Amino acid sequence: MRRSRRMAAADLGVGATSGIAEACIRLWANRGDALYLVARNATSSPWWRRMRMTRGASHVGTAVANLDDTAAHPEVLAHASIRWAAGCGVFSAGGVGRSGGCREEFRGADQILHTNFVAPVSLLTWLANYTAQRHSGTLAVLSSVAGERGRKSNYVYGSSKAGLTAFVDGPAESD
Repeated sequence: MRRSRRMAAADLGVGATSGIAEACIRLWANRGDALYLVARNATSSPWWRRMRMTRGASHVGTAVANLDDTAAHPEVLAHASIRWAAGCGVFSAGGVGRSGGCREEFRGADQILHTNFVAPVSLLTWLANYTAQRHSGTLAVLSSVAGERGRKSNYVYGSSKAGLTAFVDGPAESD
């Protein structure tokens, strides 16, 4: 049985090509929800597999965006907000990167930290304000167990995810 929803409500997936977003997308589509999916790369085969998973959704909107480009976030998310009326949103964007070169050169660490912490903070600030203005919507932010403690193999990635978890915990505790 499909649940009834306000016509304007939709579910938002940011980082829609990530494997972890798959379960949310499939669940929402099976319920007949409207979906708006934002991904980094629409040519990747996982993206197209996930698009096939959206069968049953009442509507599917998509966008491809460079999520690392924080200057473009207002435009990307303003476009998304036209279709996403603060239903449920899942944020699972990020990337492991190549930690090996981080010891010798900061550029690699900088990119990992930007992709997994700086850019998500930009996106999530915008989304949190959007849902607060509408007094509706739920955001689920998926981080990583790698943020629990530093590991030699991926300590920069783990640090970025620990920072993201701490950032998300701040506003959650004040509510």
